[in-house]
Amino acid sequence: SEVDGVIISTPEHNHTIPSSLNSLLEWLSFNIHPLDGKPTMIVGASYDIQGSSRAQLHLRQILDAPGVNATVMPGSEFLLGRAHRAFDDNGDLIDERTVDFLDSCFYRFLRFVSVANQLNLPEEVRFEPGTYHVTTEGHNGKLPMDVTVSEDRIEKIEIDSSGESSGIADVVFTRIPAEIIEGQTLNVDAVSGASVTSNGVLDGVARAVKQAGANPDVLRKRSKAPSALDKEDKTYQADVVIVGGGGAGLAAAAAVLQAGKKPIVVEKFPAIGGNTVRAGGPMNAPDPAWQGTFAAHPGEAHTLQELIATDESTIDPEYLEDFRALKVEVEQYLQDPSYLFDSTLLYRIQTYIGGKRKDLQGNEIHGQYDLVSVLTERALESVRWLEDTGVEFVRSEVTMPVGALWRRGHKPVQPMGYAFISVLQKYVLEHGGKILT
Repeated sequence: SEVDGVIISTPEHNHTIPSSLNSLLEWLSFNIHPLDGKPTMIVGASYDIQGSSRAQLHLRQILDAPGVNATVMPGSEFLLGRAHRAFDDNGDLIDERTVDFLDSCFYRFLRFVSVANQLNLPEEVRFEPGTYHVTTEGHNGKLPMDVTVSEDRIEKIEIDSSGESSGIADVVFTRIPAEIIEGQTLNVDAVSGASVTSNGVLDGVARAVKQAGANPDVLRKRSKAPSALDKEDKTYQADVVIVGGGGAGLAAAAAVLQAGKKPIVVEKFPAIGGNTVRAGGPMNAPDPAWQGTFAAHPGEAHTLQELIATDESTIDPEYLEDFRALKVEVEQYLQDPSYLFDSTLLYRIQTYIGGKRKDLQGNEIHGQYDLVSVLTERALESVRWLEDTGVEFVRSEVTMPVGALWRRGHKPVQPMGYAFISVLQKYVLEHGGKILT
């Protein structure tokens, strides 16, 4: 950023620039973009009589590409053919006309640098003060925004995010407006996992800036906000470090806090939630006392009759005792099948039978008994634990989640997996945990 101009030299390799130069330009332009708006001159040399004309043309196209955006000097390129014969023993060019032409190219480049760099001088931005209402495209549809500006600053950005997915794009509506206002810049990175909404917010602010009589391109050329450039190492202390801020990671952090220890959750995405925040909300867990308050649906008794009629020879030995115990439970229930029946054994056998399948070698496989037992015996315990941390469940209905085999779904009041993530995040932070994104 300190130099006035850049001269890039290229040989010719198979009619194009060498891969090492191409890789260097890609690396430089991935994040820091040092050639953006920088006056650039292209030179080249080759063994061939035609010189490096094709490679230089390719290099010009790369430098002009979005993401590189160099200001390439038009014309006056220098290319040297038969380079192996062009120099004397002292390394000086032999042909005086070549020397004179090279001098003229450099002279023109110096003049080009002085003119082109005027485009890079900081520009003042002046707004027509007021609040501008704009509508931009979010991930789920229209995204209304109100942008308030004074004469020389963006003062406030208010976004109606009600149409966006809770928990997924939330960080967009806090981080991006904060960085725009902090740095008075539109040079803000999109949030991973919510790039559509991120770009929608940036486009909306740019539209408001234009309505206010300013050029949004000036703001796009500005540096990032100081907080976005903070790359200093930091030291934290914790008893447990948890990698991943999805449902499992946040639940683990809450459990660590309940054990009297201090956790740190490290999440690679800017937003926490992982797959859980995108998942459907209901949890399968047998709660016979609660489920028994609901009437049975037509066909449920028949489903149970079919289940206990399963030939015992098809039941694997480790599940056989549980299957026989379930038969006793169901036979007793069928004497008065007016209410919704459920039990831990029913959940276990349904999980076992529903999970029977063939592996790639054609062998029949099924769920490991000890793991299935833990799942089915402690599912309700998990629901109760979530309730204790603050998750609210709908008690007025019992659901059958998509893919489930029975009505034992505990549906949270808040939408989908966000119900768990929002509560667990709040619990972790309020009890002294730390979440790094």
